[in-house]
Amino acid sequence: MTEKRPPHPLPLIIIIILVSILGGLFGFWLGGGGYTYYRYARSLANELELIESSYMEEVDPEALLKNAIAGILSTLDPHSYYVTAEDYRQLYEGYQGKYTGIGVSFDLINGIITVISTVEDGPSYKVGIIAGDQIVEVEGHPVVGISRERVILLLRGPKGSRVRVTVRRVGLDQPLHFTIVRDVIPIESIPYAFIISPDVGYLRITRFSQTTSQELNQRLRKLKELGMKKILLDLRSNTGGFLIQAAKVASAFLPSGKKIVSTRGRVDRQAETFVSQDNTPWKDYPLVVLINHGSASASEIVAGALQDWDRGLVVGETSFGKGLVQSQHKLGDGSVLFLTTARYYTPSGRMIQRQYEDFGRYYEEGFFPSSETQPANKELFYTAGGRKVFGGGGITPDEIIPSQPLPQIVADFRIQNLFFSFATLHRSAFQHLKEDFNRFLEEFEIDDGVIRQFIQFLDEQKVDYSAEEFQRHLPLMKLWLKSELASILWDREKGYQVLVTNDPQVGRALQLFPQTSSLINADNQGEDSLN
Repeated sequence: MTEKRPPHPLPLIIIIILVSILGGLFGFWLGGGGYTYYRYARSLANELELIESSYMEEVDPEALLKNAIAGILSTLDPHSYYVTAEDYRQLYEGYQGKYTGIGVSFDLINGIITVISTVEDGPSYKVGIIAGDQIVEVEGHPVVGISRERVILLLRGPKGSRVRVTVRRVGLDQPLHFTIVRDVIPIESIPYAFIISPDVGYLRITRFSQTTSQELNQRLRKLKELGMKKILLDLRSNTGGFLIQAAKVASAFLPSGKKIVSTRGRVDRQAETFVSQDNTPWKDYPLVVLINHGSASASEIVAGALQDWDRGLVVGETSFGKGLVQSQHKLGDGSVLFLTTARYYTPSGRMIQRQYEDFGRYYEEGFFPSSETQPANKELFYTAGGRKVFGGGGITPDEIIPSQPLPQIVADFRIQNLFFSFATLHRSAFQHLKEDFNRFLEEFEIDDGVIRQFIQFLDEQKVDYSAEEFQRHLPLMKLWLKSELASILWDREKGYQVLVTNDPQVGRALQLFPQTSSLINADNQGEDSLN
């Protein structure tokens, strides 16, 4: 005989939330539509209550509700989705531009918290923690083998609070003990900005957060002082972020009054147009923009606007093609519904969004398009200067520069942090190189002696790999070792600079700057030429 449980308040919750979603958000309350959705929601509530009360195993009613909402959204489009309150907090934090903690980038290597880099002038940097340090205790408790989420909970906390950590450092027999005072740590959306050739400033924007436009101007002013006369803007693998920040970034390179992006939905209130506002000092600098298949949403807005106004060349690979606008709707429990309400259009009228009848094919084609030749079956548009561009499937570059996939053996070594671990272990042998990074970048090479040491290290770690594949990809092995040495000796930006300087896409992009002079400057275009 089974125990009869008291009625669960699930039906009322479901009716309230689902009616709000299906009726209110979709705008069907007028003309009796709301009553129809109420009946549907009540029917669904009865079904879920039956599952919750009579299914052969006990179920979580909250999980049932979340899955019901997710199921509804999955019938609409690929980018309408639902997140829990906790997931939303973590998602939003990444775009806030700051958090409070000890200021380290870490990875879990063999279950040990390993410092990859420290934030310059941050709490950990100030007390002397360095890349390669292993955090083995927090507040006297061992932390080897804990989850990434648990690490974040232990190391983050209120500003001014203290945390004691015990660190194991390569080359020292005894552990080190540090007391770190937590502080506000900026999350940079432009982590890399440097002079990549005598007069070209390189900037990598990884996301569009609340601070991106402010970071952009700060970085550009610094690069100008270092001799920047041209700008290479890298938006590769930038999946998007805040629309207003994308508009501000595009504005930094356009004269005032130029349309950047417009949105069009089913109802008038979803139509909006963003126009450049400020006449910035960067509008006359020759510009090349790098994109790839991972560039989506806000990054496509920036690339599309600059391309349409002939402001610079867009090069690389066709972008993802995510041009749907999501409106956020907070539910009573703090969870959030991201509902697609409109589409993005570039200044020339191009729709950024690809077709998505088959969701599986949609994601597959986004990252692995069938062809990287000139696009077929796409609608033709024209830039302000009369150049041909294409709509309805991401942003097609002015010049396609295919990427070079990372060989599997190199990717495996990266995943296992073998380059980083070797560089950490042999840091002292290369300390004399730290005096001059530019000389290191231009002249230092990983020689055969270092490679022999690396092979010995791999054998000691019992790494299974093909010696033939190792030799075939030896130049890349040397490049990644040099990059990790730069990260250990200086910082992550220097390590990244080693890689980018040897990136074939970047190399070709730098060769294209002479062609930017042939573009019709946006200043010479009529304000209505793309309207």
